[in-house]
Amino acid sequence: MTKEKASPFAKTIGKYADQWVALNVHEERIIASGRTLEEVQRKVTEKQEKDYVFHLVPSKPLAMYEI
Repeated sequence: MTKEKASPFAKTIGKYADQWVALNVHEERIIASGRTLEEVQRKVTEKQEKDYVFHLVPSKPLAMYEI
């Protein structure tokens, strides 16, 4: 049995619990965050980012593992 290693990104995104985040398309960089989706959309537009995805970070930690 192999030992699973937590992704470093899992630790980073944990501080955004109960918030919306905009991530780059490779989901390795947080572009903006906020309490509402509308707030994050506004911030992304102001930064003139082109390729991104939105994600609602849960309040309870989820396991994220590298394969």
